Amino acid sequence: MLDDRHYKAIEMLLDGSYKINEIATICGVDRTTIWDWRKKNREFIAELDRRTQEHKSFLKNSSEKKFENKLDVAINTIINIAETGKNEATKLEAARYIYEVLNGKIPSKVTVTDNTEDTDNTGNIIEDIDDWDTEDTIKD
Repeated sequence: MLDDRHYKAIEMLLDGSYKINEIATICGVDRTTIWDWRKKNREFIAELDRRTQEHKSFLKNSSEKKFENKLDVAINTIINIAETGKNEATKLEAARYIYEVLNGKIPSKVTVTDNTEDTDNTGNIIEDIDDWDTEDTIKD
């Protein structure tokens, strides 16, 4: 049966910033005991595995939520550039990107050019992104 020392050791192992000696000292056991728990104590191993999977799942879900939150902004940015870009080449590039994604293609790259001979900076997508104010286009 696991006690408070086992659970504390598991927390510290999952944290990843503690050395075995530190964990042993804080848990009030010898460092070899920590190794024994990790290699021989089936309950400890099972709990550590369970908590590790739980932690990985939490991190994955957290990352997915962050990505989903940014995805709306990214999509709105591309749509805004396609609709209101400063030049036709930039608008065409953004529209092509949207078309490819909607048709199941994964665009290998977005071409960004800066043709200084062209008076309208054809293809300067970065300038359009910098000038775009996300608050003006995102609607609740």
